[in-house]
Amino acid sequence: MASVSKKEIDALVNSFLERSLPRSRWTHQAHLIVGTAMHLRYGLEKGVAAMRDGVVQYNVSCGVENTLTSGYHETITVFYMIMIAYKLRTVSGAFSETGKYMHILNSELSRPGVINEYYSKDLICSDQARKSWVDPDLQDLPHSF
Repeated sequence: MASVSKKEIDALVNSFLERSLPRSRWTHQAHLIVGTAMHLRYGLEKGVAAMRDGVVQYNVSCGVENTLTSGYHETITVFYMIMIAYKLRTVSGAFSETGKYMHILNSELSRPGVINEYYSKDLICSDQARKSWVDPDLQDLPHSF
């Protein structure tokens, strides 16, 4: 079970936004924390835009090119933002802010391969999926949107 403090969450999000987060700390868990922060701050639609811009800029600051073969991936980002939003709706006001992060970190979203339950390898690895949102081909997203 993952456990992080409010101080650790804030430090990670701030260092990501300031582009000072070491690349070695930009893990799947860090993506979930930053995605949760963007959702809590801005909601789903604006949170996706903030996450997109943040990841693209962060990649550039780390020397990672955003191309059709590396860097930012639109479908993966939007998928996780949708799933974070869905998971947070299931708890509404039941948790503190830190509790909401813990809910995400201790959910199935923490398994890096969870996206493979929704997307075939061919689709998620396609140029189209990297450039723009594509619907899953293996399993529908939750219908509570």
